[in-house]
Amino acid sequence: MRIRAPVLAVLLGCACALPATAQDRVRTDTALASMVAAERAFAQNSVRHGTQAAFLAHMAANGILYRPRAVMAHPYLRARPMAADLALIWEPVFADMSAAGDLGYTTGPWIGTSRAHQDVDPTFGEYLTIWRRQGDGTWKAELDAAIAHSADPIGPTPLKVPAPAGWSRPASQSKTALASLLAADSALAAAASKEGAASAFRKRAARHMRLLRNGRFPLMADSATSFLRATPGYTWKPAAGAVSRSGDIGYTYGPYVLLTALGSREATESGDYVRIWRRNRAGEWQIAFDMTSPVP
Repeated sequence: MRIRAPVLAVLLGCACALPATAQDRVRTDTALASMVAAERAFAQNSVRHGTQAAFLAHMAANGILYRPRAVMAHPYLRARPMAADLALIWEPVFADMSAAGDLGYTTGPWIGTSRAHQDVDPTFGEYLTIWRRQGDGTWKAELDAAIAHSADPIGPTPLKVPAPAGWSRPASQSKTALASLLAADSALAAAASKEGAASAFRKRAARHMRLLRNGRFPLMADSATSFLRATPGYTWKPAAGAVSRSGDIGYTYGPYVLLTALGSREATESGDYVRIWRRNRAGEWQIAFDMTSPVP
């Protein structure tokens, strides 16, 4: 499959109709709407000004890229600039935002091809961008990661957003939100080591949980559980994380290892993971997103 410039323009200009529930939240949640607009501006700048320039402009000063391990974005890009003829576009199909309107994320399909060589086969995949609102009100990407897969025959779908969690953090928890998030990630790791990843994730999964894995389309609901059941030896250790001011959305990341079986010491894959968490109405941390970035 080859993608020509006119098709790239159509994909870039995709203004997919939002379903009613997504329209309602995007219309009322101005922070969510402005973050999605920032994501689309990021993609447009990649085509208009070049992918390297777009990433340098939209990544936060302390932003993290997965290449495939987690690295500091700006030093890495300056030392290893992206190819000048790289044409990289993407479109958000799912987004969520914290109650404080300061931290959110978008995910969706990406397509990469060459500006100079029209006959080069494109590459495809899914991306994740975690966004943080800056002091001046603008959005910067705090973390950017992606996986690759074959061409998606369906293409971009309308933007989806979950309903607000409805959890309100007690003031007494304002300084402990990150600690509780890291504890939740460590508890998940302990449970996965004891009972298997499928069981551990199922008990803590948000209804809209997504898994991104190299070579596969996004995994959700039953497909995610089935995949995790086939890879029980999923182990990791959280290295760092961050939360929103409202303490309802946060993320963790660090090294992971896939083992041949539960309790085994023989590794089949290793790399860095990133996991997004969201509080439910009761204030419990639930898994909203999980991505692994393996080292070749």
